Amino acid sequence: MAFRSVEESSLTGIADAIRAAGETEESLLFPEGFQTAISNLGGKGAALTVTAPAGTTVTVSRDGKTMTRVAGVDGIVIFRGLETGTWTLSITDGEQTASKTVEIVADYATSITFFSATINVTYPAGSTCTVTDGKTTLTAPNTSGTWACKVPNVGTWVVEASGEGIVTITETVTITGTSQIETVDITKRWLFKDGNQYTELTGGWSDNGYNYASYPKTAPIIGSDIRLQLSKSGSGCCIAGTQKTVDLTPYTKIWIYSESTSLGGFSLSVTGSGRNTLASNTIAAKDMGSVTNASQMFLDISSINKSVYIALSTWLNNGGSRDITVLKCWLE
Repeated sequence: MAFRSVEESSLTGIADAIRAAGETEESLLFPEGFQTAISNLGGKGAALTVTAPAGTTVTVSRDGKTMTRVAGVDGIVIFRGLETGTWTLSITDGEQTASKTVEIVADYATSITFFSATINVTYPAGSTCTVTDGKTTLTAPNTSGTWACKVPNVGTWVVEASGEGIVTITETVTITGTSQIETVDITKRWLFKDGNQYTELTGGWSDNGYNYASYPKTAPIIGSDIRLQLSKSGSGCCIAGTQKTVDLTPYTKIWIYSESTSLGGFSLSVTGSGRNTLASNTIAAKDMGSVTNASQMFLDISSINKSVYIALSTWLNNGGSRDITVLKCWLE
């Protein structure tokens, strides 16, 4: 048998031609790689068309076999000659990665992109803000007080601000899918918001242990908001208050956001050693007056440097009605 030598430059030319025909930039090992690539050109196997972010490196792999392309400006790459079965499709831009599996039984088209969800955070200026899911921790690039944080996956993310002279505040955000956008404000120490009673801090909200003078009580309705409602003849009261004391030392104001059809008789107060009688134990209080629309109001607590109970209350002296809805309550 006669053997004929082949110039390396000739093999390179052949390999380039095979790659051009197969729309690939893969290295081809002679002779096995040449044989496999040529058989793929013959139509053996299926074609996978992938739409990916332009400029990303796109890879399919299965059973030790890997094929790689770079997505052009149109984001489309084609892998030919794929055997039937489950392939792993992945992309990377050098910083981000994403992957998924595709089941190949015939020619197939799919798309893949990077996961992207955003948590827009407002935090105390000058503090360090972090977002973590327990595995990945992201840190704000500066201490400006605002941050559009891009998180790389679904999960429960804890947003925290901390620093010298800053009260450490955390909020939890649940991300369930890509493109989700959530907004968090951790400049506030929440006491109640959107049905969250912040029980770790407040102990929950109820009328348990609270009284207003000797007035008979009507229980508040607490769900997605705090509803103080009275409609009766004679005297009566409706109270919702924290079941634990809250340290007011770092704060100067208690804010509430409420809606009401009440004409007077609505108070935000803080009490000291006991909750039993608001009138006798009150340290500071503010009658919110007549409220007929959504209103945001505050109680000055700048002179209070201890732990207290916080209560919302309404009352009647000579019959009538009260209907007050508190949507949010927080400390600043």
